[in-house]
Amino acid sequence: MQSLGRLHWKFIVVLTLLSSFILLSAPPTPIQAAEHSNANYSNSSGTHCPSPPSNFDPLHASAGELRYYGLPLLPPDSDATATAQWANALRHAKHRVCNVRPIKTNRYSQPISSLHQAHPQTTTSPIWSGYFASGDPHGFEEVQAFWVVPTYNSQKSPSYSRAVSWVGIGGWFGNNLLQAGTSEDPTDGYNFWWEEYPKNYEFFIPWPNPEPGDTVTVLVDYNYVAPDGDHVYFEDQNDGGYYDNVIDYNFVPNEQSADWIDERSGCSLSSHDYYSLSDFQSVQWSNASAIDNASISHSISGFSNTQLTMYSGSTLAYPNALTQNGYAFKDNWQANGPHQCT
Repeated sequence: MQSLGRLHWKFIVVLTLLSSFILLSAPPTPIQAAEHSNANYSNSSGTHCPSPPSNFDPLHASAGELRYYGLPLLPPDSDATATAQWANALRHAKHRVCNVRPIKTNRYSQPISSLHQAHPQTTTSPIWSGYFASGDPHGFEEVQAFWVVPTYNSQKSPSYSRAVSWVGIGGWFGNNLLQAGTSEDPTDGYNFWWEEYPKNYEFFIPWPNPEPGDTVTVLVDYNYVAPDGDHVYFEDQNDGGYYDNVIDYNFVPNEQSADWIDERSGCSLSSHDYYSLSDFQSVQWSNASAIDNASISHSISGFSNTQLTMYSGSTLAYPNALTQNGYAFKDNWQANGPHQCT
């Protein structure tokens, strides 16, 4: 009887250990996931980078589950268009990219400078084309958009030319600018990247690699996913790869503007020297929206906004009017412009 008792207790111990292993290994339930606070948000650069299981349904997941798997939340008070766009992005997010090492460049995507007011609602800039929102009394904490990665025209894009598309917080009223987007030019090719200007250069992400014609989702936020953190999210909707990362806790963007921009990047922090603009042909933007610090979400047209034309001696690029309830626009290349970098 004593030996049977020992066997009984050994069986209980083994069963307990096995049950604990199964619980720790299983994907979090909604209740478990809800316990993940912002500070415990898993991101793609860390050792803890869980990917959603094959049977994961993001459209019916809790906020805790979405954050656990590094997926974006539905913006508050979203209208039907924003909800449909968010659902579309989540349906395509299949493979989480983890533990990639960003590549530091010697390029800068820069704030606005040398502005010329051409019209009360249309402003020209030597480097930006697109839209920015401003005038929100609370400031902005998140900006996002979809766009179709353009194919640059190699016959009209000199080897020294640059073109980038991005969303960002800041850069209009002050220098501090948090931004993330894609490159599309003959030198750097097609990449995802982020930047904290003027703290760092552009950082490229080696994977996922957007291809011409792919629809991408890009999002930046400050103090939203992580307290005092700068967070970026990239997704290639065509191949299902996505990457998220809290890149910094020691950089505060100027929260007075939200930006949706195509740009010719610069080569110097100390002077306003820029590359010529690669012929990106056109960029089709959609799902362009922002959240302010009062958790109010709108399309571009829901905020006070300004249409920007890139102008340096002549028009280099210009955006069409907003469509789809202010969520979409098309940006058009016109000319290379001057090259100021050696």
